[in-house]
Amino acid sequence: MNRGEIRTRILTAMNDDPLQPVRYDIAQQNRTILEGYETICEQALLERVTYRIPRRAGTMLYHLAGIGDNIQVPWRIWLPDLHRRVEPVELNDLDARHELWQTIQGDPYWWFPVDFRSFGIWPFPAQGGGILEVDCYTWPTDVLDDQGEFRAPDTSAHELLCLYGEAENYLRQWDTSRAIDLWQQFTQQSQGQHGESILSSRDHVRGNKPVGGRNQLYFGGV
Repeated sequence: MNRGEIRTRILTAMNDDPLQPVRYDIAQQNRTILEGYETICEQALLERVTYRIPRRAGTMLYHLAGIGDNIQVPWRIWLPDLHRRVEPVELNDLDARHELWQTIQGDPYWWFPVDFRSFGIWPFPAQGGGILEVDCYTWPTDVLDDQGEFRAPDTSAHELLCLYGEAENYLRQWDTSRAIDLWQQFTQQSQGQHGESILSSRDHVRGNKPVGGRNQLYFGGV
């Protein structure tokens, strides 16, 4: 479904004219749909982009802003020239491996999150050359017209957008009871159908877990 079709579904559910709405502003509805999609992307990690960046001599830390726009979090790193995956670890694991691990150079075998804006590789290369292939979950790009479609693995994400838009409109009517009911449906279905939030307090097995204490990052395992 494109933006126009989703907006039509929302306004029809609110008993308003989808072409010339009386109670709602079309621009406002478009903003609400985009906000809903951003929320779904955070909950379900829908949008994935692969970035290819050169490995730089003597460089251990990489900042997400220097890799690409709208990155939520990296989740997998490959070395295509060496035909292998760089495995995720925590900083505590590196401390346990070597007391002076920050000084060791070589082809990287592990990567670790530093914060929501950067990650590191270890060992770090003494010489430049080769590629880091960084798979990232990203925030959605803006849909600028009614024909623009939202990336989604199935139509359930479109149904969730309709729930989100209806809930927001009931809030604008001060009908909090209906809004809360629809928001609960949205939350349950977005997590139940597409997985849990990027930020989660649940425990996970190694290789598919959030790490980093209070500032948790997601490590994908697929």
